[in-house]
Amino acid sequence: MRREESDEQLAVASEHALRVVRYAQFTNLQYLGEGEFATVHAEVLDGVPVALKMLKQNKRDEVLAVKGLKREIMLLSLMHHPNVMRALALGEENGKPFMIVEKLGRTLVAELPIDIDSGQPAWVRMRQCKKWPLSRALDVAAQLATALAYCHDEALAGYRVMHRDVKPPNIGFKPDGQLVLFDFGLATLWARDEAQPDDVTPRQLTGETGSLRYMAPEVANWQPYNHKAEVFSFATVVWEMATHRRPFESFTPEIFRSALGKGMTPPIPMRWDARMRALLASCWHLSHDQRPEFRELVPRLVELREKELANEAQRSNFQQWMRAVYP
Repeated sequence: MRREESDEQLAVASEHALRVVRYAQFTNLQYLGEGEFATVHAEVLDGVPVALKMLKQNKRDEVLAVKGLKREIMLLSLMHHPNVMRALALGEENGKPFMIVEKLGRTLVAELPIDIDSGQPAWVRMRQCKKWPLSRALDVAAQLATALAYCHDEALAGYRVMHRDVKPPNIGFKPDGQLVLFDFGLATLWARDEAQPDDVTPRQLTGETGSLRYMAPEVANWQPYNHKAEVFSFATVVWEMATHRRPFESFTPEIFRSALGKGMTPPIPMRWDARMRALLASCWHLSHDQRPEFRELVPRLVELREKELANEAQRSNFQQWMRAVYP
């Protein structure tokens, strides 16, 4: 079966899986934000807060933009996982697609501490950093790895779903704090070979797809790649959460590509648990076949999280004892 034929069949399946709504019924759109191709507005459907995603006015005639949103609608209607954004309904406005999705409470990029060079008072950043102990970074990492393991291994029979833009702005949280991976506008389907379903030989997919700061070297340099490119991106997000720093802050695109190709990665703090350092190093390996699968990462991250929670509790108890002894 050719991939184009597979996409068409999946699109038909997604249309049957989703409720169809009229754009005219939404009369109280409230702007939430936007990406490169689309805007997102808060609304209410059946008394429940939702978000409506539609193409920007200046993108509605761009073939790639329309195709990207249709692909996202298709994927979000067919995937069912607590850590992956869920599409609730779809529709058309002036012949262009839009979709209704779950409304998130906040995004990861909004939750992370502000940049050191932002100009904000130091005490503001210190207060924000305290809200991101290593245990919280590991908890979010475990949930994100769970979402990506589902996309790669379970979401669609016969395919891997490659998100291709794993970064803090595309990671959100429900009101109860549960992580949700969203914005599948750049996603692609990796058709598994029926004769060799576990074949991971890199393919010549579109290079420089996603955000350069989080991109694997093979993607940044237009080399063949596979789903393990997302393991590299994932590790960079984990590093950012754990260090409270943006990766490659001062790099130009040209320097970044060259540095990645030579194996440069963000520095891993020596104070971290050796298993944590080894995990990130393996995710950042230049050779894709040396990087772990997400299904392997999840239990390792959970174990690290539990150990760090115990360490943090021990440190807190010691600090309380010190304050009691030396008031």
